[in-house]
Amino acid sequence: MNEKVLKTLEFNKIIDILSEKAISQMGKEKCKMLKPSTDLYEIENWQKETTEASSIILKKGSLPLGGLKNVE
Repeated sequence: MNEKVLKTLEFNKIIDILSEKAISQMGKEKCKMLKPSTDLYEIENWQKETTEASSIILKKGSLPLGGLKNVE
């Protein structure tokens, strides 16, 4: 994606806000690595994952992810 477009859209600021919301260090790092996509299949898959996650959170409440450990 065009860097000028990302700057105009303040993509880095959005990613910073998102990473601040992450509970674990691993989640914060994943947020920082996010990049937009132009691949329609990938975009549709990400939207499906987001819809599923939102549905689970609405039905069962927030997931307790604070104690996650990186096992790598």
